[in-house]
Amino acid sequence: MRSALASITVDFDRRSAERGEVRCSSTVRSTAGVSHDVVVHDLSASGLSFTSEQSFAVGTPVTVGLSGSGSVPGTIIRHERTLYGCAFDRPLTTAQLVDAFSSPGVLIGDFGGEARRPAPVADRKRAGARLLVVLAAAGLWAAIYALI
Repeated sequence: MRSALASITVDFDRRSAERGEVRCSSTVRSTAGVSHDVVVHDLSASGLSFTSEQSFAVGTPVTVGLSGSGSVPGTIIRHERTLYGCAFDRPLTTAQLVDAFSSPGVLIGDFGGEARRPAPVADRKRAGARLLVVLAAAGLWAAIYALI
């Protein structure tokens, strides 16, 4: 899922960053290797915010899964009830930021049972491009017909 980024100022830590609302499920892994389900609310090159029922102390090093961009190491920098802020150890590249949460997160593999692939999902960009070509061709034929 890609989103438009908007500049906002966050009062509690006095930072200004390009943040994009994502609202996607993800995982946060502690240094002990335990994985916890979270919901990421916004993302910037320098960090993200997420909600979790799991408690994380400020200063805790974690690794955040960004479907489409891989895992990114960071540190918990704030905590308010179930809302957490995580600063990445290194800012995301533009490519990582654009690709974050672009993957559906489906894992295909041999897990000891009958292998099944998920039904193919139509690529909306390609479908839109094909529709545009068809409409352009129809318009061209209509213009040729009008000249005859």
